[in-house]
Amino acid sequence: MLVIFLVSIYRYENPKHTAIFPISVVIAARNEYNYLQQLIPILFQQDYKNYEVIIVNDRSYDNTKALLRYWQSKYPDLKVVHIENTPADWDGKKWAVYSGILSTQHEHIVLTDADCLPRSFSWLSCLAQHCGADTHWVLGYSPYVNYKKNLLSYFTYYETLWTAIYYMSLAHCGIPYMAVGRNLLYRKSTFLKHGGFSDFCHSCGGDDDIVVNRYAKGGQVAIALKSDSQTITFPLKNFALWIKQKRRHLGASHYYLSYKKYLIGLLSLSHWAVYLLFFLVWQRDWWQTILLLLSVRYILTSIIIYIFTKKTKLYNDFWWRMFFLEPLFFAYQLVQATLLTLGKKNNEWK
Repeated sequence: MLVIFLVSIYRYENPKHTAIFPISVVIAARNEYNYLQQLIPILFQQDYKNYEVIIVNDRSYDNTKALLRYWQSKYPDLKVVHIENTPADWDGKKWAVYSGILSTQHEHIVLTDADCLPRSFSWLSCLAQHCGADTHWVLGYSPYVNYKKNLLSYFTYYETLWTAIYYMSLAHCGIPYMAVGRNLLYRKSTFLKHGGFSDFCHSCGGDDDIVVNRYAKGGQVAIALKSDSQTITFPLKNFALWIKQKRRHLGASHYYLSYKKYLIGLLSLSHWAVYLLFFLVWQRDWWQTILLLLSVRYILTSIIIYIFTKKTKLYNDFWWRMFFLEPLFFAYQLVQATLLTLGKKNNEWK
């Protein structure tokens, strides 16, 4: 599997389509006053020629509503949708995103979250450059900003990095299985043709990855790695919030297509196999084999991360930390599988 990722990422080239088409940016926000103060001015400084911004205020009880009124006075083109009640059989965020999509005027929808920031004023332009005549989906990257030197920040960065390598590499190979709603473009008609969220409107999470998993076809998908096409996200403050977030994300995988579930299982199995072999040869005291296995995996992993971070222009300083982040990532995958099987579902997005 590592070799597949390595070849796929290495061969990736940034497409440069020149067609200009109108874009609708949709953002669901719930109690995001502080983040919206930073985000809205950046959205309206994008160098793209034709786009609209729709922010859906989902039952916020902070000062979000007043803030949006203020920004509408500054930016008359800002469209705001206020959600007062959510249907009983709908998840809150899905209803907010769906309401925003129905309020759009244009065919191409770009999704991001209120707590994200475009990495440049060319964000929309760079995403649009990936849209050819047959492109229905553009999967973007949204790395965490490692602003605190602690274990949670390092691990969040590392886990997000590998998640992106997984879904972008497989999408580049023609097998799209997920995306992140922090940075995602798709066609409105394609989304509605498949029924939107109707089959999983009650589940918490999955407004991004389930849609791609079920509806996206390989020849219709592009990936965007260029730094200007990225949005940045800030790590959560503590492990409790992070675990809550991951449980919400994991719950969405119940709705993946079966063959893509098996594929993801193979990804995890290929990761576990190294440590299983490590344990077996340790029992036989074959320390030379242990060193060889770990060295090969570390070298391949390092090359993949180097190529990916070079293409995304996210050079990092945690190479030596991979020695303890890799075993933690393995342990995380075991916990992830347990939570997925036994964990109580989280039904609240904010």
